Amino acid sequence: MTDETTTHPRILLTHDGSGGLRTVQDLSAAIQRPGISQQIWQGIQATAEESWHTEPIHVHTPLEGRSEADQRRGNREYIVVNAAGHRVLCSALASLLTQDTRHVDAALAQLDCLFDEAQWPEWQDIFHREKFGFDADLRTGQLSRDVALAYDWLHPFLTQPQRQRIVAGLDERGIQPFLRAVEAGAWWVERMNNWNTVIVGGLGICGMALTGVHPQAQQLIDMATGSMRSYLEHYGPEGEFNENPAYANASSLPVLYFHALRYHENQPGVSPEIQALHRHCFWCMYATAPPGVLVSFGDCAGQRYPALTTFFPAVAAATRDTVLQWFYTTYGTQSPVSPIWELLWFDDTLQAQPPTPENLPLGRRFAAHSGLISSRSDWNPQTTASIVFGKAGTARVNHTHPDGGQIEILGHNRPLIVDLGSVNYPSQDKDRYYHFNSDGHNQVTLGGRPQRYDL
Repeated sequence: MTDETTTHPRILLTHDGSGGLRTVQDLSAAIQRPGISQQIWQGIQATAEESWHTEPIHVHTPLEGRSEADQRRGNREYIVVNAAGHRVLCSALASLLTQDTRHVDAALAQLDCLFDEAQWPEWQDIFHREKFGFDADLRTGQLSRDVALAYDWLHPFLTQPQRQRIVAGLDERGIQPFLRAVEAGAWWVERMNNWNTVIVGGLGICGMALTGVHPQAQQLIDMATGSMRSYLEHYGPEGEFNENPAYANASSLPVLYFHALRYHENQPGVSPEIQALHRHCFWCMYATAPPGVLVSFGDCAGQRYPALTTFFPAVAAATRDTVLQWFYTTYGTQSPVSPIWELLWFDDTLQAQPPTPENLPLGRRFAAHSGLISSRSDWNPQTTASIVFGKAGTARVNHTHPDGGQIEILGHNRPLIVDLGSVNYPSQDKDRYYHFNSDGHNQVTLGGRPQRYDL
């Protein structure tokens, strides 16, 4: 099979702007203008240029946040996998935007490292392999997605043997291990959580990038599209996430997938999937308190998680929603969580407008899942006199505690009712621990009886 007649790039960027798709030329113009796009690009460019002078990332590379044990053993945990994928994507995107072949060379060096069994024995976390026994896991999905996108973006600069080497590497390290795991009955194929969206969704994006050069590309896309649409069915009718708020950062994964699918299929207009995630963005806003922190429910209690912003620019741009654009520019641009995606999604031509009580009520209840109730004095993004959160929903969602009925009140950013918070996961019998029971939360108990996990 060959894709020599197909224009690249074609996923998340294109040279053909028909249907409102963003072109390389559009992005090049955006990063020349002072503002948010330029700021994000400067960080990406710095990462790409740093790779000219440092060796490729391998499983023993010391990185900030890596444990000594993971580094010593060469574990393929999130930090090292994310760093390797981010590096190759930065170099590939910089190749497109600068035409500097030093970025191409750096990307190829990292790709060759990832394909080298001596430096990357497997695209899988050692402990996931030991625990589950399947040939693929979260890291397989991450690297298959990132390497395939790099292939798409680098394609114009590569020789045919280089392209073939990348496709063969993806097949050996990502696609076939994934298909073997599916055949073996991997639980994450049907489980609607971030394992599904990272692994199945990641291989679906890989299939989009390899359409025309890999015989199983369409199989990967069909499987992923079905799974990702099923995943969205688990959101509530008003955009409620089926886990506690801090875990809704996983919503960036379906946003990424359906954004990529729009390019792959050259879809006009706004897809139903992005419309569903549009409602979800407002749920996230109501779960946020000034100056950009999330409500504490479940095992997120006691910690101040930052506002969820990564996927906002994609949904804002697709729906032309100026309030979502405001939320992102207010809380998401100081330290982008996913610089590559945020640069590709952010549309600097969309004006940001703060919400008002007239267009976004100060109080709202969401019936599904955790049953979020939110009420505030105003939409001031830095401080507000009073904000009250309540959890009226079930405890039967992922990453939760028996904390239905919990109340959280803040005044000018100070917690007026304090939740003692969660602790690190015990290996077993979590319901024996005070912090994992209703006694550790702000709720009424009847007759001294704690709330149960299975309510």
